[in-house]
Amino acid sequence: MVRQIGILILFASIASAEDYYLTYKLYTDNFMIHNESIQISKAMVAKGDKPYKYVTFVSNQESVEDLIFYEKEKIVNALLEHCAIVKSQTTTTNYTAKTNTYLHIYPTRIKVEINNGLAKIGLFK
Repeated sequence: MVRQIGILILFASIASAEDYYLTYKLYTDNFMIHNESIQISKAMVAKGDKPYKYVTFVSNQESVEDLIFYEKEKIVNALLEHCAIVKSQTTTTNYTAKTNTYLHIYPTRIKVEINNGLAKIGLFK
């Protein structure tokens, strides 16, 4: 009985190894980047639904963390089309303008598959 439970837990962890949550934040001050962060974490439970859109690109990375680090621009561009919040504030004093922009992508569930130099990222709604 204990052995069967252990096998079920192992199978569940393997099945959920491809689901992740990704968060991205960017802050600019007068169009100069002051803070940028991207965070990824494994999903604790894999859901059975399928992504509504896939983004595929060439990558030589072996792990998901390396893929996110080296291919951040491609992944963020795909997520910008999917879901992003942009807030901008402009203040003007003495004919001088100051602009602050916040770009935020809330935790979004993605599915990552890496096979033979191709990375395939599925976006969920």
